[in-house]
Amino acid sequence: MEPRLITTPAPMTIEEFHSLPREFGWKYEFIDGRLYLEPRYVHVKVARRTRLFKHEGHVLLRDVRPGDLDELALLDFECFLGTSEYYNWPVDMVRETAQTTVEEYFDGKRGKPLDDSRLALDPVSGRIIGAALVNQGLNPPTLDLLMVAPSSQHHGVATEMVREVMTNLNQRGESQLRSSYDVANTPSVRSHAKMGFRLQPDRYYLWARYSYLRYQLCRIGDNGKNAKDVAKMQRECARLRRNARRIIRADLLDECGKIDEDEFGRFMDMIVHCYGKQTSKKDSMSSSK
Repeated sequence: MEPRLITTPAPMTIEEFHSLPREFGWKYEFIDGRLYLEPRYVHVKVARRTRLFKHEGHVLLRDVRPGDLDELALLDFECFLGTSEYYNWPVDMVRETAQTTVEEYFDGKRGKPLDDSRLALDPVSGRIIGAALVNQGLNPPTLDLLMVAPSSQHHGVATEMVREVMTNLNQRGESQLRSSYDVANTPSVRSHAKMGFRLQPDRYYLWARYSYLRYQLCRIGDNGKNAKDVAKMQRECARLRRNARRIIRADLLDECGKIDEDEFGRFMDMIVHCYGKQTSKKDSMSSSK
């Protein structure tokens, strides 16, 4: 069962807690015979190159207009209610945040809104069923909001909108489109991967992923049936550590101009100890990755 479908606190035994599958991006706690679950809010940046796409024509698209604000705010509310971004939030707070999010897009508070943005419309009613809203600050164009009405999902609406956006960007010389998502939002993770976006992880994502994998390795243990899974996770752990070390070194050089190698080594050892230590099952009763 996906974490977002679990209402917490949920009564369960400690044995059930230990056997519960863990999903990356979620925090699991067992307190007084109850499961407490909440997202860790691990966001990751992704990007892909733009290119020209042929419009398939099965999705009705148009540009974004100022008068669309209220309808887009309602769409944001419908799309994200119950997701990891608003997990266990009061409904009124989700509605208010959705309104603010869309207003800030139109106001340019997260970057200048671009005319390359596209909306998807219901061919019968003309109602907005999807939106790919793009803005730009100092960095390349960013997919600020991507949403499709729940009743219209899994029909290629998001793909068609984003392809139209990339075609528009490519035609005016923009070579890259960026985006981001919460790793606990499984539909968003899958849709970005399907559309060809590639990870551009920062140090925080790398260590969060590393910590999760080390905990999973501890849970699996030396069970011979899981040898292939263990080997795969060990390889990813080693790769994550190398990438994190490279990114942290670059950040420190940018901030300080030079690095004391001995200090840097001790710093990395401390991080590995904090994020990568194996956790016993007794420890997991208070928290897990």
